[in-house]
Amino acid sequence: MKKKSKMTALKRSIVRPTRDSRLVRGMQKAGVLVAAVLVLSPRAASNDVQTEEIQNTRTALEKWVEVRRITSQEKRDWILGQEILRDRIELTAAQIENLRERRKEAEGSIGEAGKKLLELQAEQAELKASSATLLDTVVDFEAKVRGLIARLPEPARDRIVPLVGRLPKAGTETKLSLSDRYLNVVGIINELNKFNREVIVTSEVRKLDNGTSVEVAALYVGLGQGYYVSPNGRNAGVGTAGPSGWRWTAHNSAAGEIAKAIAILKDGAVAEFVQVPLQLEERVQ
Repeated sequence: MKKKSKMTALKRSIVRPTRDSRLVRGMQKAGVLVAAVLVLSPRAASNDVQTEEIQNTRTALEKWVEVRRITSQEKRDWILGQEILRDRIELTAAQIENLRERRKEAEGSIGEAGKKLLELQAEQAELKASSATLLDTVVDFEAKVRGLIARLPEPARDRIVPLVGRLPKAGTETKLSLSDRYLNVVGIINELNKFNREVIVTSEVRKLDNGTSVEVAALYVGLGQGYYVSPNGRNAGVGTAGPSGWRWTAHNSAAGEIAKAIAILKDGAVAEFVQVPLQLEERVQ
């Protein structure tokens, strides 16, 4: 029993560390830790450097990628801008060519218009000259018509009163156009020609040689000759146009024949040859 207790005590002494042994082991552990720290410190420093280099490399790579992206985008934009510029240049060239063609056409049209203008100006000059000639002619016609009116018998003057009223006064301006003035003159001449182809019978008041005025039956053979006879058949006369108007000359001896001719035309008497006096006026040149 004593041996067993001694062995147990010995084991305990071996197993249980003493204070000194624990201190030694603690110092050993601390030394190992310090050594580890000393050993690991260069690796930690190396890792930091590597981490910084990696970070710098990453940053540089990111910047390079960004530069590549920007460069690629700018290249695409430049190509697109170049295409747009080329299209604009082609469009502008086409517009310039179109303007040149239109300019040529306009110059040609201007040339034709210039020729046409010259032709129209020449034609206008001719028309003005012709108009001046026509104006002089119509003025002469109107003057002759005025002179003719005084030589007309009263029935003929009555027919052309409206047309004569439209004749402009000599030497005055008129609003009538040249064509209207010609139409007016032609209208007067047509009416007189129509009267000159007719034989008419009318009633007029005629002054006799004894100074009395009586209503007589008058017969006009156109514009050249006229006759009248009084209701009692005693007084008769022959009329013709004179320089200052229609002139009547007493011719009582022809009263019967003149009355017979008027009766044939007016009352429907049997037609027969009737001899009436003819008075001619010698025309002075």
